[in-house]
Amino acid sequence: KTVFIGWSTTNPGKVITTQEAEDALTLVQPNAEVAMGSADVVYYAVWASDENGNKTPDYKDDKFTVEFTVKEEYKDLVEGTLKFEEILTGMKFYDEVEVPTIIEDNTDNLAFDKWNPVLPEENAKVESNLTFEAVFAEDKNNNEVPDKDETKYTVEFIAGENGSLEGTTKFENL
Repeated sequence: KTVFIGWSTTNPGKVITTQEAEDALTLVQPNAEVAMGSADVVYYAVWASDENGNKTPDYKDDKFTVEFTVKEEYKDLVEGTLKFEEILTGMKFYDEVEVPTIIEDNTDNLAFDKWNPVLPEENAKVESNLTFEAVFAEDKNNNEVPDKDETKYTVEFIAGENGSLEGTTKFENL
């Protein structure tokens, strides 16, 4: 994707990708009046990269960083790239970022709970710097579901009139 940025008497020979490359040209801006001299002049169209399609050269756009963090004690439970830099404003989040993979370990008494804050919706665009933290929670039975999210049951045994048990026995959070 490109955007037209003006005319030049020098042929840049390529799409402009930096402010320095633009500054090296003498540009006649779009819709500017051009004074005609006594000699023939050739003007070349100058195009700049515009990957996000906002009609502004990418080198003039804001760029952002998306970072995924994890506490030191959980670092072995997350795999993948943790920092994505120089993302152009307005680019689709999931086109530019690959969310790190959570490694399941059925022996560590931990389960992945969530990304904090919650990851953006499918078509969200990057408009600022973003940081997401991997949150882990206790998982005593190592089924990779945080204990706080599991269904808990209470079992109560009550002795009947003819029963051999005395009193009540109650088991909670099973």
